[in-house]
Parts: sequence; structure tokens; C-alpha cells
Amino acid sequence: MEYLIKKAEESDWRLIRDIYVSCTEWLSKQGWKHWERSSHLNSREKVIQRIRENDVYILFVDGKAVATITLGYEHPSYYKDYTFWEEPFVPAVYVSRLAVLPDYHRRGFGSRLLEFAEDKARQKGIFYVRFDALADYRELVDSYLRRGYKIVGKDFFVRTEGNFFEKRLNEIM
Repeated sequence: MEYLIKKAEESDWRLIRDIYVSCTEWLSKQGWKHWERSSHLNSREKVIQRIRENDVYILFVDGKAVATITLGYEHPSYYKDYTFWEEPFVPAVYVSRLAVLPDYHRRGFGSRLLEFAEDKARQKGIFYVRFDALADYRELVDSYLRRGYKIVGKDFFVRTEGNFFEKRLNEIM
């Protein structure tokens, strides 16, 4: 099995959108509607905007796009004034829209993308990786905890509880 992580270009927008849509449908079937409520973010314009404004990557397995991750380097506006981070005002890599096609779950691809995000942070001399995720998705929460992330805060997103995760990177490249 060969895998490749590639920085997305605007022409990749359909590949990314298709991953988002597939994950949105899977999450909805599990009873989690938070991505369904933000499905407007899957439009061509929004995906291209995300590619232009952030570092968006696609993970390919044997030539097939199976996962994506977005990395931002500024405190996202939707994180309001959250100050529960260990060091809230230092630079961090903010992960969003981490998505793996349902047929490729439990194969380590999400972990590969998080490891990739951590490597990017180290290359930039950044000590923290941060993101949020559903509190009720226990399997996912447990996998983040096993990877060394800590739950540093909680909030509600449209009646859905979310955990805020943070990992301090010890080694900078």
C-alpha cells in the first residue's frame, strides 16, 4: 500500500468536497449532525477559499484520495476568546476539517495526518497543535488521548458537546 500526502490545489476541490460529503453522511447516520449543519462549507467556493487561506492537504492511498486535513496558523475566529489552552497566546497549528472516508476508518490514516500536522508545526518552530472534536465520539476521543493530546476545555456547538484538544510538542526540528 502506497500513501502520499499532497498539498491541495484549487483544482482538487472536488476530491476534498467528496471526502467531506461522505464523512457528513456517515456522521449523520451515527446521530451526529454537526457537519450536516455546516454542509454549506462543502460548496465549491468554500472549499477553494479554504485552500487559498489555509494549508489543506490530501492523503492518497494507492492513488485514491481518502482523507484530508486543514492546517491554520492563526487563532480561528470561531474559537472566540477561549483561554483554556496551556499557553493561549503562543503560536499554534490549528487543525480543522480532518476527515477520512468511512471505508478507510481504523487504518491509521487520521493518525498519519495528525503526525503530519505535528511535523509541520515542528518545522515552523511551533510547539502546539490544537483542535476540537465531538465529546460523544468516544473511539475518536480515545485515539486522540493515546496520541498524547489532552482535553483542555469543553463547549457546546449547536447542542453538541465538543472537547478542545491540545498537544505540546517537545521536540522542534
